[in-house]
Formats: sequence, structure tokens, C-alpha cells
Amino acid sequence: MYEYISGELKFIYNDYIVIDNGGIGYKIFTSNNTLFNVTVGEYYTIYTDYIVKEDYVALFGFKTMDELSMFKLLISVNSIGPKVACGILSSMSVDSLKLTIVNGDAVALATAKGVGKKTAQKIILELKDKISIDSISSKDISGIEPTVESGKDLEKRELVSDALVNLGFMKNDIERFLSSINIDEMEIEDIIKLSMKQL
Repeated sequence: MYEYISGELKFIYNDYIVIDNGGIGYKIFTSNNTLFNVTVGEYYTIYTDYIVKEDYVALFGFKTMDELSMFKLLISVNSIGPKVACGILSSMSVDSLKLTIVNGDAVALATAKGVGKKTAQKIILELKDKISIDSISSKDISGIEPTVESGKDLEKRELVSDALVNLGFMKNDIERFLSSINIDEMEIEDIIKLSMKQL
């Protein structure tokens, strides 16, 4: 029904954004990959999928067509709903997710919110043959290279984590969020502010 919606980004919430198009605010559920790459007041085209279920109707959308395509692949798997699909896309980049599935890494996939080991194995089984290696832009397609943090970055992460724990945030939520963003060029104060806003 809706291929995309273009307009000014009015609001950013924990799991959705609001795009103003012609005076109408569209509530669009999305992933952290999109949430962390948009800014209130800017104009965007968000590629969408209109989901109709027995208990709700909702718009899901993403900043890139690639992420939308991955979302559609995920929800094609039986028992994977839109919210779980967004949770998976929030846990890693699209290319990392493709690599994880192609390599059959159920352990890595099971770290995503709402995904257990059996579900991860099911996703891999059903999607492995549907993902083309040519569609992965990463230079190394033989496996997922772990992110190597410098001592300075590790110290920064620990300082931010301790500060947020003292402010009442949950350790697991903090670690999950910090793992989803690049902190190497950010100041500690800015990381804390962004974390508080998103958590």
C-alpha cells in the first residue's frame, strides 16, 4: 500500500519515528540502524512495509531499501514477526546480518533481542539460500570480523556504562546500545546524552 513516505522527521522515539507528509504525521516503526542515522528536522524518504495483523495495523520503515529488503526476508520466516525482525536489525548492520546467516552462525544471531538458538537456526535454514554473497558490501565475505576496540575505546565504554548504571539504566540495555554505535570519535558526554535519549 505504501512503498515509501517522504517528509520532515518530526519525532524520534525508542522504536519508531514520525514523518510529516502533507500535514499528516506517519508513525513508522523502525530499527536502531535507522533511528541512529536520522535527525529531527531533516527531510527523508523512508521505505515502508504496511503490516496488517489480526490484532494491529502498523507501518514499518527504514532509511535504505537494503534494510527494508532484509526486513521482508526476516518476516517471511514463520514465527518471525515485524517487531522481532526490527530487533534483529537493531542488533547488527544489514551486511553483518547477511554474513551471519550465510555463515550459519546461530550463536551470533541468537544474541539479537527476541531470538533464541532454535529460532536463529530456523532463520539460517530458511534464508541462507535466499541471500546472495554479491549483495554483501563487506570486503571480507568469508566471515564476520569482530570489532576490535582500542584500550582507549574500552575505557570510554566502561566509563559511559558505569555512569549510566548509576543513573538507573540496565547494564544489558546499555551494552546492547553501545555495541550498536561507533564511539571512537565521540566524546564521553555526547555518548551519555545519546544513550539517555535512546534508552
